[in-house]
Amino acid sequence: MAPAGSAGARAATDEPISIEHLTVTYGRRVALRDVSAVMRRGSFIGVIGPNGAGKSTLLKAILGIVPLRAGSVRIFGRSVREARDRVAYVPQREAVQWDFPVSVLDVVVMGRYRRRGWFRLPNAHDREIARAALDEVGMLDRGDEQIGQLSGGQQQRVFLARALAQQADILLLDEPLNGVDVRTQELVLAIIDRLRADGKTVLMATHDLNTAADACDCLACVNHNLIAYGPAGDTFQPDVLERTYGGSVLVARRDNFGVERRAARHAHLHDHQHEHDQAHAASHETLVAPPTPVDAGGPR
Repeated sequence: MAPAGSAGARAATDEPISIEHLTVTYGRRVALRDVSAVMRRGSFIGVIGPNGAGKSTLLKAILGIVPLRAGSVRIFGRSVREARDRVAYVPQREAVQWDFPVSVLDVVVMGRYRRRGWFRLPNAHDREIARAALDEVGMLDRGDEQIGQLSGGQQQRVFLARALAQQADILLLDEPLNGVDVRTQELVLAIIDRLRADGKTVLMATHDLNTAADACDCLACVNHNLIAYGPAGDTFQPDVLERTYGGSVLVARRDNFGVERRAARHAHLHDHQHEHDQAHAASHETLVAPPTPVDAGGPR
């Protein structure tokens, strides 16, 4: 992975994600300022930083659902609009309206519409892919249930299955481990390992610093600017974390399982909820069924 601002970052236009001088604002307030970075194939990048620092905004800018004030995002050398089918996204649970009457299987099948088009009905192959994705996340037996009847962890698994069904090359995860049980956390990380082995690129915004340090091979430390970006061993350091979080930082090492692990504890953090509220309002997701096509054989 090329560090931000390096010659490699400027030249690698065919990489999964190339970001150059990205700035995003909400009104007069700057959410992200002059961010440049390149994400390589097979990388698992943890996006860390305090609340309101721009983590979710970074993912949404890559997805193309927030306007850019300046700069650019390229997906495999193409614009986000041209390559959107190569990016899958799992939003925060709080950004989804769960009361829409739709089944678990239908939610996952929605992941196929970006490939087929919204005016074409899913076929048997699409449903087979959706069922395989549900099976991978351990939810195949709940396919006929209403999505709103599931627990938070189960809903998170279903949305991960929807992203898997899309068969995209890039997976963006916004706080996927927040509020879920340990078993679901382990499942999510195991699936990410499988995706990396297949050459997929995964970005995960998270507040879980232990998991970010242990599981991610690279970290992007964000606090409106890109404070640091590179291998976890280089970026998960006291001075970098202090600059990222704006407070005192302690890095501890423990060897309970014969493996060196890194843990961080930060203090004096400020909760900048304003950015979350504005980004949330701009991209609130409603579960909706696609329009019924007149001609299932092709677009209208």
